[in-house]
Amino acid sequence: MNKETKKPRIAIVGPGSIGLDLMYKIKKITNLKLHSLLEGIRIAKG
Repeated sequence: MNKETKKPRIAIVGPGSIGLDLMYKIKKITNLKLHSLLEGIRIAKG
């Protein structure tokens, strides 16, 4: 998993890299929130 996150950062160099990094961070946060939400639903059900 560490190799996957490091590769694009090295490949993308330029003014757009800041925006892409921000997009990646937002995606990661939303994925974590979605995962915790699903976990909460699963705990409530079972």
